[in-house]
Amino acid sequence: MARTIKKLNDAALKMGFYGAEFIVEDEIVIMKISGKRYFLGLLKSGSKYLIEALDKIG
Repeated sequence: MARTIKKLNDAALKMGFYGAEFIVEDEIVIMKISGKRYFLGLLKSGSKYLIEALDKIG
């Protein structure tokens, strides 16, 4: 789990999401930034899928 969140954090910084906070609630990954929450997907989906979801937001 920690590796996946680390990869997400690195990808978010590269995409310009500074100050993004990743929250895991019941295997669901949520990105919180500027008071808004974005659902990224399930933790078990893997970092590749979650980074693709992050890219769609940006």
